[in-house]
Formats: sequence, C-alpha cells, structure tokens
Amino acid sequence: MTTFPAVLSYILALVFALSGLVKFSGTEVAAAAPGHLNVAPSTYRLAGILELVGALGLLLAALGVVGTFLGGLAALCLAILMGFAIWFHIGVGDGAVPENQTDGWAPAAVLCALSVLAALVIWF
Repeated sequence: MTTFPAVLSYILALVFALSGLVKFSGTEVAAAAPGHLNVAPSTYRLAGILELVGALGLLLAALGVVGTFLGGLAALCLAILMGFAIWFHIGVGDGAVPENQTDGWAPAAVLCALSVLAALVIWF
C-alpha cells in the first residue's frame, strides 16, 4: 500500500476505533444516543463492534498484515455503516450540524465520504 492510502487508513482506523469504544464507554452521551436515534441499545453497541472490526481491518491492511482487498472491503463496509448512521439521524429529524453530541448527520457523512475514498485508493 502506498503512502496516501496507508495514512488515510491509519486516520480512519483511529477515528472509527475511538467512535466504537465510545459506544461502550457508559458516558452520558453513549447512554443517550440509542434513545435519541430510536434504536435498541444492543443495536447501538453492534454499530460500535462493527466500527471496531472495520478499524482493525483498515489497520491490518495499512500494516501489510492482510491484503489490500480486505482493507478496501473494510473501508467499504464502514462507508455502508455510516450511510445507515446518516439515515438514522435524518430519520429522527437531525440537521447536518450537531447541536449537541448525539445529533447531526454531517460527521457521519464526512466519515462515509472518506471511507469511500479509502476503499477506492486502496483498491486502485
């Protein structure tokens, strides 16, 4: 993997790992988010697990432990996950810009776009 895809993979892996861990942190924000999004807490934690697995896939691909196919697939799956996040946020009436820490779909849209970019630069 060349420099740009590797750096992008490292950055996305860090962001998604932190995002996934927050869903298990027990903080006030993590406790309020499932109710705000009208999803079961188990569904919210599943999203956190998927973010952690995707982050691991990006990291392993950037380190050369697994092939670029799996790295691109991890990025694509994270983009799909962020697409669902956007859908859930819009579904509850959130605007693009977060007013507090549980609403707003723009952060998910940025991560979705960066994940698609990562998949493309990893594969091609």
